[in-house]
Amino acid sequence: SVRRALDASAVTRAVYVSGLIPQVDTAELSEHLLSRWEVERELSRSRVPVITIRAAIVLGSGSTSFEVLGQLAGRLPVTVVPDRMNSRVEPIAVVDLVAAVLGAARSDLPTTSFDVAGGEIISYPDLLKRYGDITGMPRAQIRVPFLPDAVLGRVGAWIADAPSETVAALMESLRHDMIARDHRWIGTLVLPNHRPLGIDQALCRAVLRPDPGTPPERLH
Repeated sequence: SVRRALDASAVTRAVYVSGLIPQVDTAELSEHLLSRWEVERELSRSRVPVITIRAAIVLGSGSTSFEVLGQLAGRLPVTVVPDRMNSRVEPIAVVDLVAAVLGAARSDLPTTSFDVAGGEIISYPDLLKRYGDITGMPRAQIRVPFLPDAVLGRVGAWIADAPSETVAALMESLRHDMIARDHRWIGTLVLPNHRPLGIDQALCRAVLRPDPGTPPERLH
């Protein structure tokens, strides 16, 4: 297993980037989120300290959920919004996630976990709208109820550059609010005066150029 391999290695600390886990019974979790929680639980049994960083959608290049978001928002003249996308999410900019990971790697903390999020809560339809506004590709939204996960996966894969299984897993997880339980990562993994990028700043940084109001030190 991953835990046994970690125990047998020369690694003295590990950081695992996982997903936010909704405050529901594990039986209610999507298969995608349940698998992440099970990996976290297994790693926590290692003799090596493991810091788990839990994040919802990461706004930035390289984030699968963000890439799918952009492709769903921009590749059709209208955006199809399944009813389950009415859930709320608390995104984080990739630059802030990286800061949290670096802080965890440099810390001397025992095995523990942190929810990391930017502090701004938004519904998925509103996030799609913000993406369209910032990229100059505003789209009307059509609400479509009762679409099965398999259909969502096939439609999403046709629109986005991702396997249908990946899109279906992401869509299945949308039925839960993905909101941080707390923000104690600020002051523990990063300095107490750390201010995460807002959604608009993070989107500008990801799809256009660094926001003019972003301090130079945040650009590295």
